[in-house]
Amino acid sequence: MPVAIIMAGGKGERLWPLSRKGKPKQFFALQGKSFLRRTAERVLPLLGWDNICVVIPEEYRELVRQELPELPLGNVIVEPVGRNTAPCVGLAALAIERRNPEDVMIVLPADHLVGEEERFREILRFGVALAQEKWLVTLGVVPKSPHTGYGYIEGGKEHRRTGALVARNALGFREKPTRDVAETYLARGNYFWNSGMFLFRADVILEELHDHAPEIFQGLEEIRRHWGDETVRKRVFENLPSISIDYAVMEKSSRILV
Repeated sequence: MPVAIIMAGGKGERLWPLSRKGKPKQFFALQGKSFLRRTAERVLPLLGWDNICVVIPEEYRELVRQELPELPLGNVIVEPVGRNTAPCVGLAALAIERRNPEDVMIVLPADHLVGEEERFREILRFGVALAQEKWLVTLGVVPKSPHTGYGYIEGGKEHRRTGALVARNALGFREKPTRDVAETYLARGNYFWNSGMFLFRADVILEELHDHAPEIFQGLEEIRRHWGDETVRKRVFENLPSISIDYAVMEKSSRILV
């Protein structure tokens, strides 16, 4: 069964002053519902509450309880300290591995807005099927303009098509470009905005961390051996490199689909 991993540990600094340290962007209400609530409800018809997990620092635990009272207490995964998304994803993978290492993790930031929600769930179903085959899947957004504020993913050969949905081999991740480069990407038609949303099996992403981010994997191995020991988790996390899952794995792996 797929499991949504909602990453809700950010400080929301770009929405300041509405977003503050005590109540960052993901807990901010937009038209009556917080970003976090909307993210959970977006995947709820697909997964149910039992298959939604939220990764947060300890100080946000009560905010999550207020926003998502239906969420089982055991589905809150606590990071002792923030170390960017690679350690976050790795910790979540350890938690899901304990349930079923072959479960597909749908990794979602907590602060996106998605208009066509049923269409979004259709895309996730397509991505889950690919991830079950041990692919690392990332969702690309078809660019509407030569935006310089987003990273891009270069799409290559078509891997699979289901109706209007297409998965391509990812040829590389590109940093936020200059205007001229962004215009070139738009004109070529095979570059997509990097959404920061990923799908992969728990065991597969742990293998990839082992291969491409050994320092993180070694720390995760210690946490795995002492699962439930908060002292060990805190000590290990404090010494992990702060790096995104993009840099740690997605830009290095040979089995990426977009």
